[in-house]
Amino acid sequence: MGERPPRREMIVMNYAMNPLRRTAVLGVLVAALFAPLAWAQSFTIVGACVFDGERVLPPGTEVRVENGLILAVGRRVGVARGASVIDARGKTLVPGVIDPHRTQPRNEARRLADAGAAPAQALRAIAASAAPQPAAIVTGARADFSLLEGDAAEDLRALSDIVAVWKNGFLIRGTGKSAPSL
Repeated sequence: MGERPPRREMIVMNYAMNPLRRTAVLGVLVAALFAPLAWAQSFTIVGACVFDGERVLPPGTEVRVENGLILAVGRRVGVARGASVIDARGKTLVPGVIDPHRTQPRNEARRLADAGAAPAQALRAIAASAAPQPAAIVTGARADFSLLEGDAAEDLRALSDIVAVWKNGFLIRGTGKSAPSL
């Protein structure tokens, strides 16, 4: 009879020979990679002034988000079971992720407004400059948007007061007392 390998080598050999264990480890790794998709937040934003990328939508417009996508935009879009409702009265919801450390889009919007463009036109320019494609708050789009304090469609100073930012439906930035809780 030959010599038994040291214990450490036996464990490695055992793992290499056990397809069930290999499958279990692979399953855990795959689950860890795709877990964020399964745990995406579901919520409905109500009461905000909604700028969809082209125009300001009528008062009472709600935005429903599920699994990182905008499921519905309109009146009475409903709330998913177990989802949060975010009361955004007195705030503006704009498409795209506004980075508070990147001032170029906000400065460009202010330059357009100073040149006589309406605030909504300046907001449209910001939405169009979003990479890799223009941002929009429309059904089926990724839930990438920012919530601003005040009415940005009337006063561009609201661009400096970012309340919350969502990327793929996840709250990635919220500040101050008025930040929504999800």
